Amino acid sequence: MAIKNIIFDLYGVLINHDGLMHDTADILKLCAHHHGLTCYGLSNISNRQRDHYVHTFPILRNLKMIATSEDSGFSKPEAMIFHYLTQVTKIDPHESIFIDDNLDNCAAASRLGFRAIHFKDAYHLGLALDLEIDDLFEDPHKEKCEKGCSCHPK
Repeated sequence: MAIKNIIFDLYGVLINHDGLMHDTADILKLCAHHHGLTCYGLSNISNRQRDHYVHTFPILRNLKMIATSEDSGFSKPEAMIFHYLTQVTKIDPHESIFIDDNLDNCAAASRLGFRAIHFKDAYHLGLALDLEIDDLFEDPHKEKCEKGCSCHPK
């Protein structure tokens, strides 16, 4: 099945104690603007923390929805938080990639049918996503540029 959804953990993947993880945020933006992909967040935080992060880091608005432990009443790696996400969003786990820095959370997602990527850094995340999603890192102007378009400086 083709990948249609990317689910990002917030803290440890997109945000850390220093603030926004810019390299990973760039990957989020690329995924959110890739044809056919919808991006979501799933995090063990409160709604107040979620709202603060979205206000502080506007790039998180590229996530169609951020489901929290407070929303669902469950925390990762409990299966019920994943069930909550799939029920509310109507996504199919088999068409979805889940990204988290916690290996237990990745294992729980895998057991439920998600393709899971254990996040270590943005470079390795990019490599893993490139294997899963055709043309994710391809330049959409490549064919035009090779023919001499004006979209890139020469």
